[in-house]
Amino acid sequence: MKKFILPLAAFFLILFYALSFVDFSKQGEKKFSFSSSEISEIEIARGKSSLTIFNSSGVFKGVSDYIIFPVETNIIENVLEKLSQKRTATEIYDSEKKEKSVFGIDENLSYCVKIINSDGSKNEFLFGNSDFSGLNRFVFFKEFNDSQLDNKILKTDFNIDELFHTETRFWIDPYLIPKSFTLSPFEIARIEVSCNSKTYNIFPGDKKNLDGTETEIISKLLDLRHGQVLNVKNENESVISLKVELSGGDVFSVLIKPYSKTDYSVEYITDSKNDKYNYSVLISNWTFKTVWSLLT
Repeated sequence: MKKFILPLAAFFLILFYALSFVDFSKQGEKKFSFSSSEISEIEIARGKSSLTIFNSSGVFKGVSDYIIFPVETNIIENVLEKLSQKRTATEIYDSEKKEKSVFGIDENLSYCVKIINSDGSKNEFLFGNSDFSGLNRFVFFKEFNDSQLDNKILKTDFNIDELFHTETRFWIDPYLIPKSFTLSPFEIARIEVSCNSKTYNIFPGDKKNLDGTETEIISKLLDLRHGQVLNVKNENESVISLKVELSGGDVFSVLIKPYSKTDYSVEYITDSKNDKYNYSVLISNWTFKTVWSLLT
């Protein structure tokens, strides 16, 4: 028996030595990433649901169901940072001979993501199932600017959860006075307030405001959040109207109207040529009372 052990051991040593020169981890792999500064548009669709995020003069906005809304800054910055990371795509043996459904890829049920660059070039993906590790996903590179990856099903760590949302409520800026408009009271030049049969102006940081009272009012307004997006037009008259003029000259209006026994609607209208928005959200009775107490 012993006479077989040494030749067998020698065989495995020679085999392992030969295999040591083959880097299996690199076979069929391809690195890719996106230049976040070049991305002008991200389209996300699944079935009949779709949403588009687009870059307008450095500010990202969303379009869904004919409304234009500001995108939450933290979310879009997180997505762009993830898109700029180096990703690995691995070829799957014989994948072209198999149905896409084997990998959980379906034209009608899968999330379809298009990333469009400022030069008009486009990359399009259909996302399938995750692998057993949960770290990778099977993705059909339907259209890609690298011919080695184009029109192939690949296993990749290109697995960004934020891109699996077509709901407006996920992407929309959640603040009553959107943070994507202004982060500080001092970025606001003036607020014209109409409520309780009175119209007056608030000037944060103005010489009329040496005690800081008006700046504090605006700070508290900036901390308030809204609720869900309202997809129907509220024809009621507004009970509070805010015309907000930013230090850069842009102007937008916030119209607060009674909607139900427990909610009020907030309608946003912009007058700026560069920042077109037109959307409505709901706020609770508590939020309305807070705004009312700050302004009356």
